[in-house]
Amino acid sequence: MTVDPMTYGGQAHHQDFSVPRQSPDGGDALRYAVIGDSHIDPFSPEHSQFARDVFAWLEEIEPQLAFILHVGDITQCGWSEQFNAYDAAVPERLRGRILHVPGNHEVRWDAGAGREFAERFKPPPFSCDIQGLHVVALDPTTLLQESGHFGADQLAWLDADLAAAGEGTPSVIFFHFPVGGSNYFIVDQDAFYEVIAPYNVAGIHVGHVHRDEVLTINGFTQVSVRALRNGPFLHLVDRIGDFLEVRTVEVNADGADSELLVTIPLSRDRRFPIGTSALIDGAGPGAGIRVDLQEGLTPAAMQVEARMWPNHIYAGIDHRQDGWLELVPEDRGNPSVWSGSNACGVVPGHDRLEVRARDIDGSSRQWAVPVEVVTCGDLLVLWEHRVGEGAVQAGLATDGNRVIVATTSGEVVSYRVGRRGPTEAWRHSGKQPGDGVIGTPCVGADGRVYAGARSGRLVSLRADTGEIRWETALDAPIVGSPAWSGEGDQPLLFAPAGDTLYALNPDDGAKVWAAGLGGVVGGRPAGDDRLVYVSSGDGMLRAIDRQTGAEVWSSLLVRPDIPFRQLISSAWAHHTMLLPGSGHAPETVLAATVTRATAHDRATGEVMWDLPGGFMYAGPVRSGGPGETLILSDERGVVTCVDVYSGRVVWTQELGCRVLGTSLQTYKGLIIVAGTGGQVSILEMDTGTIVGRMQAGGTSVLGAPVIVGDLLIVGGQDRQIRAIDLAGVGKGKGVMACE
Repeated sequence: MTVDPMTYGGQAHHQDFSVPRQSPDGGDALRYAVIGDSHIDPFSPEHSQFARDVFAWLEEIEPQLAFILHVGDITQCGWSEQFNAYDAAVPERLRGRILHVPGNHEVRWDAGAGREFAERFKPPPFSCDIQGLHVVALDPTTLLQESGHFGADQLAWLDADLAAAGEGTPSVIFFHFPVGGSNYFIVDQDAFYEVIAPYNVAGIHVGHVHRDEVLTINGFTQVSVRALRNGPFLHLVDRIGDFLEVRTVEVNADGADSELLVTIPLSRDRRFPIGTSALIDGAGPGAGIRVDLQEGLTPAAMQVEARMWPNHIYAGIDHRQDGWLELVPEDRGNPSVWSGSNACGVVPGHDRLEVRARDIDGSSRQWAVPVEVVTCGDLLVLWEHRVGEGAVQAGLATDGNRVIVATTSGEVVSYRVGRRGPTEAWRHSGKQPGDGVIGTPCVGADGRVYAGARSGRLVSLRADTGEIRWETALDAPIVGSPAWSGEGDQPLLFAPAGDTLYALNPDDGAKVWAAGLGGVVGGRPAGDDRLVYVSSGDGMLRAIDRQTGAEVWSSLLVRPDIPFRQLISSAWAHHTMLLPGSGHAPETVLAATVTRATAHDRATGEVMWDLPGGFMYAGPVRSGGPGETLILSDERGVVTCVDVYSGRVVWTQELGCRVLGTSLQTYKGLIIVAGTGGQVSILEMDTGTIVGRMQAGGTSVLGAPVIVGDLLIVGGQDRQIRAIDLAGVGKGKGVMACE
């Protein structure tokens, strides 16, 4: 048997499948196993025991196995000691037989930016051919995020890989998150459907949902496996002729019990073309929807439904399935055009229409179509522009005239923006693999842009020309955001890298000091004339002397029982914020976790006020002026306005969308909130009343927007930035969404 490993952006990692496997019946058959969601953590030893039980049983049948797939969430949070515990559970005879992909628990809090996984396993995407089956590994996880995203580069690789495998070769793909049906974990899953549609992709193995689940859609069968963290569970897959038989297995003291879960055909009589064109006529209740099905979908389609993409679902399952509209064919003799009137209504902007169809033979299809909703309201997407090769995950920055955009491919680009579109001022590209930027760049008062990369590279660029002033390599990946501070005797640049906070001279990049922290920093520190404040994944808020790097005080924000819970409950991703004092209240620093926001006396760390709510992921904004207030959003989209000195609640408003990774903005007495699903909400600052809504693209928004003049600039995971016209907002013409 030969193995044909294919690589993506680096050197091939060869998996040893050279030893022939014995098939169960001695014939031309194939057997493999699927496991997932082991969540290994030394502090949860029962997870390791379930893994050991399953591996011991697999070792007994090892001569029958061609390979084993692990569909991700190998560890609880990607720490080295957790990977070591997993390694210790794998018997020697099975080493080299297991193919791994990461899950969200490997990347969600990963200060190493994927290094630990890559040092131990072959990083996806890759593929190999085993006894007539083409096996493909993909990685749709997103560093420091709960949601998934394949990305254009990985999907282009997949297209080329499946084409090279040949039409007659059946393929199975494995990755972590499930797609299709009511699953909305991967933001660009519709692009994945489009790529695999021409090819013979028979089966997909996934995990994440911790249960056995089967979904057949778009011509493939997806099988989710029960979580190994919950018991000694696995799937055993046998190729019998032109079929894969998937059995769910539970290991016990007497061996194992199994049950047939699904039989997957390896050949298809026809492909399942997806895609169509669509038109949305108007906004609000009564908006018309027209769907033109492409050739190959008609006349087989006997039922077609459509709805606007459920942007309020973030990395989750849409249990309610609201908003579906059953369309009717305009000509039943040739049902290629289907239409209907949306009673719930839509909001203006750039969005996606989700379509699902059922054929005469009972097969189901599901896909999405980009649409533009135009209205006479006052919120409009003026233009969209592709930035480069990578997704825009980092927040945007501005020097007041230009917009600074960074991508996961390492590009840092400056644009002059206007109503007619952007003009590129300069572009800086990363110098090595891993130079992707996910932390928000900062623009100092010294006229320089500072950006940190997951490779550990920190660069200083002139804001007007993009000229490199200096660059330096820190000792760990930079997954948080640098902060320039001009307070005190000397300006300093503070840069979190791994679990260390560095202070650098912004003139030449020389390291002034390094302060060890107890966990990852995915947010941004903040400094005044005496101290710099930073929150980290060990649950602490620290005040550090800006001149010496010595800790002045610390405050424990959370008190869980084990390190993993302390990490996820901490303020690890919070962008620390300085708040003013008054004659009756000291100056404070704001820290926020997933359960509360607290204002601490800057001199002592004493808590002056606290506000219940998960405010960590969205940057708050101050109103300014007399009677100053602070406006925050929790991750569920509940916006709260409080008195900045006492924390007294002034008003609250529910947006009905998730808000993570962004920062609130102010504009002419209004608050602007960009939701994670691309929603933009406009609120009156004094009352919280919603005066407008729109949709800024059919993609995820994971970083802060910026305002330049009357334009709101928003970046998306689809590699685009979009300009939204704010002129005239708040004059009573805002377009409202249907609740």
